Amino acid sequence: MVNLRIPGPTPIPKDVLQTSAAPMMNHRGPEFAQIIRRVTDGLNWVFGTNSDVLSLTTSGTGGLETAVVNTLSPGDKVLACSIGSFGDRLRSIAKTYGAEIESYAVEWGEAIDPAEVGRRLDADKDIKAVMVTHNETSTGVTNPLEAIAKEVRSRDRLIIVDAVSSMSSVPCPAERWGLDVVVSGSQKGWMVPPGLAFVWLSERAWAANAEAKMPRFYFDAAKTRDSLEKLQNPWTPAMTVYYSMDKAFELMRAEGLEGIFTRHEAAGNYTRERVKSLGLKLVPVDERYASNTVTAIWWPEGVDGKAISKKAREEHGVVLGGGQGKLEGKIFRIGHLGYFQHSDLVEALDVVEKLLAEARYPPRPLSQRGQPPRCHRRTAVPRIESSPGGERRGGCGSRAYGCRRPAPFERVQNAIVPLHERTQASGLGRSPFVLPWDGLQRLTIPARTLGGNFRRIARLWYVRLVYLRRTNAGGFPE
Repeated sequence: MVNLRIPGPTPIPKDVLQTSAAPMMNHRGPEFAQIIRRVTDGLNWVFGTNSDVLSLTTSGTGGLETAVVNTLSPGDKVLACSIGSFGDRLRSIAKTYGAEIESYAVEWGEAIDPAEVGRRLDADKDIKAVMVTHNETSTGVTNPLEAIAKEVRSRDRLIIVDAVSSMSSVPCPAERWGLDVVVSGSQKGWMVPPGLAFVWLSERAWAANAEAKMPRFYFDAAKTRDSLEKLQNPWTPAMTVYYSMDKAFELMRAEGLEGIFTRHEAAGNYTRERVKSLGLKLVPVDERYASNTVTAIWWPEGVDGKAISKKAREEHGVVLGGGQGKLEGKIFRIGHLGYFQHSDLVEALDVVEKLLAEARYPPRPLSQRGQPPRCHRRTAVPRIESSPGGERRGGCGSRAYGCRRPAPFERVQNAIVPLHERTQASGLGRSPFVLPWDGLQRLTIPARTLGGNFRRIARLWYVRLVYLRRTNAGGFPE
């Protein structure tokens, strides 16, 4: 099975996939109208709005085009804030439709400075709107949107937000943060296939819509709003994606928004820590702004990143995200948004570590060559400590990395008891592993010390454990 670790389209839960296979129905009939109502209520819940979020059959880019053409006129001056590929795309859309662009771009990997946004707005009173990407998946950076919005709102300008890859995965309450136009896409954290874009407009944005002169037909927000009042779409909708959204909201409500945000935060923290433990460098310059939906990592110098990504896909079934634009071939990205398991991240990073090791990165000291590698899952599996003066060991049994330290330590560490009678009876002779009870719950013996008899002795430990539990002999605690 493919482990899809790109930041969209994302994996889909089995229940949601099955729901999408439901038969067609009348897209203007009462049954589909109920689905539209439930999906819209779910969108309002996630966006944090009291007015309805619009849904359009298009991609996230179509949603961004909807945001631009429904609030601006040709010649309007716009402050376009860009921190990566998708910020550049939003700027290009506005420029294509005739907006006058004031560009505020930072180095890829950095975040927008809210204070600088305020200074630029103060310096140019003609700027009508500010465009900003909340979560830039090309660099793995999340902008401080709440602070940016505060600077914009205090100066009475519109703020148009690309929240395609953030909404439903990280906090982005549209009304509470004072946002005006917010766009998201179904293929990201919503756990459904591509095909729908979601656009919300504030009261100020609807006032701007009444005066906007940019040409629009299919992406006319007013037509979409009028149709939604009748629980319909102005055009034929992507019905199967609506089916999927309806089911996905059941899963999302069961988890709760706080649960969703906490899960994504934990995934981001784990991925970043594991990446740093491999000696790799994150693309975000300031880790405070590192994304919890995608982690962007620099390939080490001298490593053919494209070749490693190809090998990961073809030999291990792990699909990594590549770099975009000027970062192509220089970085890789690991998506962790929407539907995923922690084990998916562990597997993907295991494969990355294995392939980097095969590419001789990092180079191992001469003194360690020919020895088995250290256990690589320090950040994922708790270590099992030895008694004072002994070694510290952890075992993972990872097939992806070929770790030689077996996992049974974790299962038998509480079963270490005196064994000399049992080992003598088995013909092994008096065991060199006669251990006192005191402190045994924190004691393990390194696998190398046990040698080839490890599995046999482990089985004897287990037999001894069962006997003691049944007889409560030897002072073994219940």
